[in-house]
Amino acid sequence: MDKTRRHSSVGTFKLGQFRPTPATLKCGLCVHSHPQQDRALNTRLLPPQPAVLLAALLSTVPFPVSPAQGQTESRDTVTLPTVVVTVLRSPVRLDRMPFATSVLAGPEVREGNSGVFIEEALHGLPGVRVQNRYNPSQGERISIRGFGARSQFGVRGIKILVDGIPATLPDGQSTLDHLDIGSLGRVEALRGAAAAMYGNGAGGVLLFESAAPHTGTYRQDATVVAGSNGLLRLQATGSGTSGGVAFRASATQSRFDGFRDNATGSGEDPYSQATRTTLNAGLTTSAAGGTLALQLSGVDLDALNGGSLPAELFDEGSNEAWGFNVRRGTRKDARQGQVGVSWRGGVGALAGTFSAYGVGRELDNP
Repeated sequence: MDKTRRHSSVGTFKLGQFRPTPATLKCGLCVHSHPQQDRALNTRLLPPQPAVLLAALLSTVPFPVSPAQGQTESRDTVTLPTVVVTVLRSPVRLDRMPFATSVLAGPEVREGNSGVFIEEALHGLPGVRVQNRYNPSQGERISIRGFGARSQFGVRGIKILVDGIPATLPDGQSTLDHLDIGSLGRVEALRGAAAAMYGNGAGGVLLFESAAPHTGTYRQDATVVAGSNGLLRLQATGSGTSGGVAFRASATQSRFDGFRDNATGSGEDPYSQATRTTLNAGLTTSAAGGTLALQLSGVDLDALNGGSLPAELFDEGSNEAWGFNVRRGTRKDARQGQVGVSWRGGVGALAGTFSAYGVGRELDNP
């Protein structure tokens, strides 16, 4: 009697022969056949080898899993902490978030970084790209899935919030001169169409939050960072909790000489210097069934703008500042102060955040 066994993805088995179909063969290894090669393939496979036929049959039979393999011991189980994001203006667990959202928190935001450039705080965020010009007078170009990539200076096309206070002006320009990279404790990124909740011109959202205050009575830290091209950052931080009020204050001064030589050839300092002094303070306490927060910040930035070079000078490897910029004294002098107060808590069955803030800014950018 001619007995036949059929398999949906392998072919037709008969006692004494194996005739493959023109489709792809799947027997543990993926082998592609071609209609013009069927005759040659049949010639090679006839008569069938018992080992090959046995391997084909065994590949379709599931192997039982022993109870020891199916069981997970308690010491092999790791419970990850719950991640809650607030970039949607209300707390939502990250594993229940229906939008493209990423979070960087804890020491990974600050450790191993100079605390001067924004790109260091955004490493590891999918879809977020930072172009560092190493020119504080122009700022760093940030793009989220391409939005903001065409900005000539500063950040455009992206909504940015710093400790709940918008850093994006009504015209779409974002200023991050007051952002203290060394004091950050958390960064959240929202990508895609969900950013339209902050306005139809937002291609993405970045939320920067300062590090949480120390849970003990008081703690004081001092940080010194030094590097090439005259990089130096000094920071002092004090934080603690007393009487149900958590507080944190920091003062930072950073200096960066850059690598652009003075075009006058007079041996003066490089024409790409930048000095930034920032002050940040905040306190939080419980009030009216929620959390009341007060944030203060200020910055004083003086940065020289060496400008760009023509292609022929750049190809020669020149590091000089553009002579026109040196003669005109192009630079950026910015001073900014802001204060904000917010309350976050439950209102009936809902959760909400109410905030008020004020920003004052002076800019001299010849």
